[in-house]
Amino acid sequence: ATRHFHAEVEVSLACDGCGWTRSRVELYRHFSLEVGQERDSVGASLRRFFAADELDLTCEKCAHGKARQTSAVTVPPRALLLHLKRFSAGTDADGRVSWRKNKAHVEIPAHLNLGPHCAPAAATPGPSPTELA
Repeated sequence: ATRHFHAEVEVSLACDGCGWTRSRVELYRHFSLEVGQERDSVGASLRRFFAADELDLTCEKCAHGKARQTSAVTVPPRALLLHLKRFSAGTDADGRVSWRKNKAHVEIPAHLNLGPHCAPAAATPGPSPTELA
């Protein structure tokens, strides 16, 4: 039953200097999404989750110090499980850890399209896997 929640995501690194790339496939059972401080939406949180990231990383081929990391769903899940990260840790004046809950309103659409976050040749495990209701 847990395989219904499995998603495969290809994570790629590309050197900004020579363009050399490497990639790996990661298995996800859920996506942990950051929630903004004000009004937010699941769609915006997914865009942030899959946004390209600039990294300080030494290239194995040319020793350039910058790379770009991208992620794309290659096998979408049959059932999408989202974790909204609403708690953040902080320290008070005494150095004690405290937790704060982010109470921002999060818009959850009736239908969610994963298509923009999928690789062009993403596998399809069932009917309309990128459009979830």
